[in-house]
Amino acid sequence: MASEYKHKRYFQLHETQADSTVQAKTFTGTTTEAYNEFAVPSVWNTGSPTVTHAFADTNTTLVVTYEFANEANQTSFKSAVDTAYNDGTAFVSNTDAKHTKTEWLHSDGSVSSTNLNIIT
Repeated sequence: MASEYKHKRYFQLHETQADSTVQAKTFTGTTTEAYNEFAVPSVWNTGSPTVTHAFADTNTTLVVTYEFANEANQTSFKSAVDTAYNDGTAFVSNTDAKHTKTEWLHSDGSVSSTNLNIIT
């Protein structure tokens, strides 16, 4: 993979509590188990990214890093995911997934730019 074609997306699952408030779920398992709870559709595999996971915000945010072999693969991924957001298929319908931030990275891993509160 090419480190210059990498970005991070920050996700939360929201749950309704007994008192009707909505909170971000605190994940208690591994990052892979948390990722599987999002039940992401195959569109998230467009461009064949290498995917890694980490927790942030005291395990309420799953940070997913997508790394691509080249710019064309990253561009096709972004286009496919943007289309899925626009047509409501980015996540399965019974999942209250929130995409809270995207960080586009330089090849050294530093943040090039940040997009905040994306589409849910």
